[in-house]
Amino acid sequence: MLLRLLFPSWAFFDRVTEVVRLELRTLDQGGAFTPWHSALLAPSRTLLALVYHPRGTAHVVQQSAVERFSVGVEEQAFDQVAHDIVAAIAWRTVSVATPGSTPWQWRVVAVDHATQSDARVIFESAVQPARPRGAVA
Repeated sequence: MLLRLLFPSWAFFDRVTEVVRLELRTLDQGGAFTPWHSALLAPSRTLLALVYHPRGTAHVVQQSAVERFSVGVEEQAFDQVAHDIVAAIAWRTVSVATPGSTPWQWRVVAVDHATQSDARVIFESAVQPARPRGAVA
């Protein structure tokens, strides 16, 4: 499974119009959920990135894991390992983005590439409990 994550998913050739995206949201101070936002943003590129770009490589691996998970869900072939990997990516992202402890949720959506709107939900997690203070992602 880990070897498969090192290679990008080529499943996009049959669905050119949709882009798969991992999204997160958290509870705000008032107890309402914040709007969904993209969890995996491509890192900026520099000239050095032509030969050395570890953050870019990590982004490709993470995006590939999300795409492979979405293909499995859509084909009714739920893969617990793929789910756990995407959940860990979401956990790490929310841990960095929100230093406090708050309940949160993640989902995988397919977004129309041309308009970047009309998200079609592929998978939505249950609300995840607040992280204990000092928890390591």
